[in-house]
Amino acid sequence: MSSLFAADAPLDPPPPGGLIVGVDEAGLGPNLGPLVVAASVWRTRNAPWDMDPVDELSGVLSRTVQADRLCIADSKAVFSPGKGLGELARSARTALAVCGQKPDTLQSWLDALDSPSPLGGAQPWYDDLATPLPAATGDDLTARWSEAGAEGGLELIGLHADVLFAPRFNTDLERLGGKGRLLTGASLGLLAKAWTPATAPPTRVECDKHGGRNFYAAALAEAFDELPGVHREGAAGSEYTLTNARHRLGFRPRNEAFGPVALASLIAKFTRELLMERFNAWWADRVPGLKPTAGYPNDAVRFRDETAEARAALGVPEDAFWRAK
Repeated sequence: MSSLFAADAPLDPPPPGGLIVGVDEAGLGPNLGPLVVAASVWRTRNAPWDMDPVDELSGVLSRTVQADRLCIADSKAVFSPGKGLGELARSARTALAVCGQKPDTLQSWLDALDSPSPLGGAQPWYDDLATPLPAATGDDLTARWSEAGAEGGLELIGLHADVLFAPRFNTDLERLGGKGRLLTGASLGLLAKAWTPATAPPTRVECDKHGGRNFYAAALAEAFDELPGVHREGAAGSEYTLTNARHRLGFRPRNEAFGPVALASLIAKFTRELLMERFNAWWADRVPGLKPTAGYPNDAVRFRDETAEARAALGVPEDAFWRAK
């Protein structure tokens, strides 16, 4: 694998050992349901710049669905509505088990990811989150992954998520003026919660690109209270350093090809799908014959129209239900 930075932006070699952090989202496009941002954090024995955990731990992890390995790939390759949640649950729940967390309900899943709870009352479909999680068989893979990571000096040490429900999504969208800025703010806010540059060992942070946005320096400065080094900014990717070049951060298109970003994508997607299942079930109990929705624009309009009478009767505020973009 090539170096994180191109040859025209040389950096002093860092000391060995460090962290890798991958950040991604699920649900930026829909009008219904939450936007979920997730991060995976890995500890490395060697310098973190030129490795991908999926390649390094190929005896237990894979980029494709296999019976004897765990699939860590872009969530779109692991989940589709026709396939159901089985394989996505297997990947996401096993990964969290490797971090020592074994939640069994939607509420305990959110708690394990240190994700904020929904706004009480404004979204009654999320008042009760005791829904059991989909089953996932992976005890053997959990042990194998933990053993391989410890032996190889490449350990998954944390999974984190932030869930932007409709009220917060709409407020932040209006305040920031666009979905790209909203996603950048949420992603860097989660990163700042999970990672402290001042005390962290050398860290490689990788994010999927935020829409068409090419410039992140001002947002990084605001999130971490220091001016980043700018090494490249453009459509092909943007690269920065923090803390006297100890840390390197990249924002790239199709970055789910990198294992830690792919895992963040899986965690975000599984979390959103669980919340959408709860959302659909609650409304189906109140609108006979209502078909579920994934929340994307065309079908979201259908769902909004078919629930209009029930929402009026229940006094559900529009901005608690519908995302403005």
